Amino acid sequence: MKYLFFLFVCLSAPLPAQWQETSFRTSMNSTAYVTKLYYDGTTLWAGSRSQVFISGDKGANWSNVTSGGITVNQTDVKDIIRLNDYVYVAFGGNGNKSIYRSNDKGGNWELDMEGYTQFQHVTHFYTFKDFVVGKLETNGVIYKKNSDTRWSTLAVPDSRFVTPATIFSRGDSLVLTSGQSGPAIALTADMGATWTIRSVKWGHDIPANGDWLIPVWHGRYNQGQVYGVNRGFVTSPRLEYVYNFVASDDGMRTFTKKNTFFQTEDINTMWINDNQIFVAYSRSNLWHSTDGGLTFNDITANIKSFVQYLHLPVLSMEVVDDKLFVAGNQNGILTHAVGTSVTTPDVNEIMVFPSVTSDFLHVRAFDTGSLQIVALNGNIVHTVPVTTPEQKIDISHLQKGMYIVQVHSGTTRAMRKIVKR
Repeated sequence: MKYLFFLFVCLSAPLPAQWQETSFRTSMNSTAYVTKLYYDGTTLWAGSRSQVFISGDKGANWSNVTSGGITVNQTDVKDIIRLNDYVYVAFGGNGNKSIYRSNDKGGNWELDMEGYTQFQHVTHFYTFKDFVVGKLETNGVIYKKNSDTRWSTLAVPDSRFVTPATIFSRGDSLVLTSGQSGPAIALTADMGATWTIRSVKWGHDIPANGDWLIPVWHGRYNQGQVYGVNRGFVTSPRLEYVYNFVASDDGMRTFTKKNTFFQTEDINTMWINDNQIFVAYSRSNLWHSTDGGLTFNDITANIKSFVQYLHLPVLSMEVVDDKLFVAGNQNGILTHAVGTSVTTPDVNEIMVFPSVTSDFLHVRAFDTGSLQIVALNGNIVHTVPVTTPEQKIDISHLQKGMYIVQVHSGTTRAMRKIVKR
């Protein structure tokens, strides 16, 4: 199945819904900008200047959970992520560069710094299999399991990837992108023991300047979806950014440019889930697409009435059910009704991917269990135990055709259809 996501410059009429301020600023008496929003399936997290907040009712009410062990001062939350029982929070700025983690929703925090240098902060967290992966500010990538006592430094294949532009998981591989110099991607399935490097050909009509990246933005993207954007600039007839959105249909071996548009503002962040795309620009303008980027609505509406200084960008977005939450451009958190509801993931959801494969199948489960592959005649043709949060299963020996995969994880059962080719 192809997953193509791109922008189109033609905007349809704005949505009538208006932005509203949540209770965050008044109930928390917050005077600092919220720099990060993150929803882990049950809890909405907000990171601010030296503080962490949670909402267990999808943004209606908030609690400050900083006092359980976080001791930083005058430093912003850079990112938040959950891996199984633990939530990790990265702080950075003003000499306070720290990582904390909690396994009880912020009731108690432990400083998690072994193996991690404080000379640079974590800018983004990612999860890959049963690892938390952190992209550092200027030099390096660190990783660990929840059970590890210290962070390890990822051994990258060459100097282009020492400070990768982006890190993301393709399911079976952790992927680093090289950024501007010699556009390329590097893939590893064994945390840096071996690498596969592929150059990236953007196309002959893309300007040879600017930033060439393959960023995966915030959101709940499908493992089969690959998003790309590169940004150049032109000076005639005026200085503008040139954004090219690209996609891959063959496992990132080649990329196809899907659309090009010109914009005087930076794209500051995006949030993507299937056909839902939210785009936040550097001067508080926001767009929303419900058709995978074919058309966009401008949903800026009244948001600027909450913004004290229009040049302050939206720093983070998160979608919970039918509401979009944004933060970073004022002292609180704003919310906007989403035109089409975005399904909130179940933290106990069992995932089986890809749906079409010739060799390996990947299973993501929240607990140990078992997997059976059943032929259409009802015969069980393969059985394996599920022992890790993400497991790679060899099915290359199976005959071509359609099968049913049955996964038992804890007390949960899931059935998925796959095609062996």
